[in-house]
Amino acid sequence: MKISYSELDVAVVALREYGGVGARTFQQLIQHFATPQGIFDSEPGEIAALPRMSPEKEEQIRTSIQNAELIRDRLGDYESRGIRVTTICDPFFPESLLEQPDPPPVLYYRGNLEVCRDNCVAIVGSHEASAEGIAESVRLGAAIGATGTVVVSGLARGIDSGAHIGVLKSDGKTIAVLGCGFDEIYPSENEPLAQSIVERGLLISEYPPETTVEPGRLLARNRIIVGMSKSVIVVEISSGTGGTVSAMIETESQGKSLFTCFNPNLEGAASNKLGAVELKNPDDWKMVLRYMV
Repeated sequence: MKISYSELDVAVVALREYGGVGARTFQQLIQHFATPQGIFDSEPGEIAALPRMSPEKEEQIRTSIQNAELIRDRLGDYESRGIRVTTICDPFFPESLLEQPDPPPVLYYRGNLEVCRDNCVAIVGSHEASAEGIAESVRLGAAIGATGTVVVSGLARGIDSGAHIGVLKSDGKTIAVLGCGFDEIYPSENEPLAQSIVERGLLISEYPPETTVEPGRLLARNRIIVGMSKSVIVVEISSGTGGTVSAMIETESQGKSLFTCFNPNLEGAASNKLGAVELKNPDDWKMVLRYMV
């Protein structure tokens, strides 16, 4: 079934992709102007008068809506490739992300967006994980997925991949949040895994399909992984795993329950500071589900 995108959806995509409006700036504009149309209908100079704005930025924002027809053509092309779009103005936008201070204005997705409405738990960890750590991630993913709980992760090497694979082995549902577009799955060896996730869950990104991978984008996806989840489990941290520590900090910032397991190799003081609860026994993950009521 072909999706008919509303004027609101097109306006949000225009602001994000042509107006250069990021998540926090979008929230600033909406708080001031109430609606995307209110932004475009504002008085000259009113946008530039806002904090961190300029006349040049106002011009870029105002002219972005001139790309409306091009945007509709692009969205139609994406849809022909199985890629759909939801915006923050869409009633189907994941409700859990609306609780964030800086939710992504636009989400591109492949698969079943409805799985976002189920109970979700994130499993994250080192992309340089040991064989034992990956095996633990697969076991956890399979055990949690078998309960009907959706497992969220980032499709990275190591722990993320193990979690997704475990869920698929148990015929469960999983969500992979990308730090790039769909045209360049990262890492490339996970393209078959990404396709399996599309068939049994959801592949999602805040970036247009043609967007390449960058370290900053990989870190930015952590707020979405955590935002979609009621609890976060960290499986194994290796030295230099800044992305995993970033996800832990994001979990604390969003007030979500944080758990660690399988010798996460994190200094005790840091783990305690972040309020992480260690899962010591094979069945301790069941406690995670109790935190999700």
